[in-house]
Amino acid sequence: MFTKLFVITGASGCGKTTLLNSLIANKDLNIIKAPKYSNRIKRDDNDDIIYAPIITKDTYDLVYKLNEKTYGIKLNELKSLMEKGKNLIIILSDVRVLTRLKRELKEIVVSLYISSAIDHDLIAKIQRDRYGKDFKISKDDSDKLYIQYLKLKSAAELEDWGRLFECMGELTDDWNKYIPEKNSTEIRKNKIRDFHKTYIDNISLFDHVILNHNYENPLEMTRQAINLLNFYKNTSTKLPKKNPIIFIVSAASGSGKGLLMESIKEVIGSEQIKIITKEAKREKKENDRRDGMIAIGEKGSFSPDYNLTWFFHRGEYHGGTEYAVSEKVIRENLAEKIPQIFISNIGQIDRFKKLFGSHAVFLYLHATRSDAEIKDFQYKRCKTKEEAEQRIKEIEKVHQDFISTISEFDHVLLNTAFPEDLYEQMFRLIDYYNTY
Repeated sequence: MFTKLFVITGASGCGKTTLLNSLIANKDLNIIKAPKYSNRIKRDDNDDIIYAPIITKDTYDLVYKLNEKTYGIKLNELKSLMEKGKNLIIILSDVRVLTRLKRELKEIVVSLYISSAIDHDLIAKIQRDRYGKDFKISKDDSDKLYIQYLKLKSAAELEDWGRLFECMGELTDDWNKYIPEKNSTEIRKNKIRDFHKTYIDNISLFDHVILNHNYENPLEMTRQAINLLNFYKNTSTKLPKKNPIIFIVSAASGSGKGLLMESIKEVIGSEQIKIITKEAKREKKENDRRDGMIAIGEKGSFSPDYNLTWFFHRGEYHGGTEYAVSEKVIRENLAEKIPQIFISNIGQIDRFKKLFGSHAVFLYLHATRSDAEIKDFQYKRCKTKEEAEQRIKEIEKVHQDFISTISEFDHVLLNTAFPEDLYEQMFRLIDYYNTY
């Protein structure tokens, strides 16, 4: 039995507390909250902090500040609990502290990044949930706002535009006292974006990514975490990788595979990593070769060396497309110590692990769109409604396959609304493994 400290990181509202509490409530997981102290008053019984009025470096090993409050962690306390056979879980929103924890506790620490979508409707819903039915202010403050509304109404009726603008300014000032600007929808979106950047800049620091892009189904997030916890029950740590690296990418339709390979080709360059050409038994398309793919026609024959084959897009309306790459070419690149990359699918992970061992680094490419945005994209992209619905089913199946095999992936590439994010993640992974 191996004990671990699972560290949850992510933007505000991404689901950190929801995940932590759902895992703590599951008694079969043998996991408890890691002691984390703060001079912030506890919000409720589910809060993950222990109140301590004074926190200094004299009594705490790790001290950090967040939203003008101080937090502290005692390393010996963590070690003592794990020596008693307890798995620990903690929420940390400070990458610097996570880095120090991993430095101090080594492979004991498993870092989990929760990725959430910048979904305008979702963020608006969170704002309504936070300030809607439960939003209350005092009688005096209510009277002040009421008077402001009356002044505004009178100015509008009298068409006294100078007074109207003055009243609007006064009302805005008063209203912002009750819903601070830092909690506005726009600021919230920016904070999610900032955390995406933090992840991108530190991608090699995170052991796993938990995808929480379905606000209506938090159990999906919990399932991913449980699968990871079960993996670590009998595993001390993930096996180290060996240079040169073969990046093997899995992704659903519309996740940005072509954009990824195009970025590697045009921005990163073949001198740093080689794109492995694959052949496909289908007709040619306009964007072919972006991901190193050559269409040979539905009745074509693969080149003699293209012996590693698999199917993708099999479904109710489609028999699937067969793809192939050359094992000979891959092994020649290994012999010449050339990093390389190609796109396959989740069903081939075990096969490529056996073939290429510790040289294989498995990447999952995920577009950070909401479910509604994914559906809208496919309906616009596909020629028929039936094709779009089939693609949507395929995307959901790939997502469920990712949940089931989450522990197999070494990294997750997040395809945001900013194309540069994608090649920045690849840049950092290539650099990381070059010095691994």
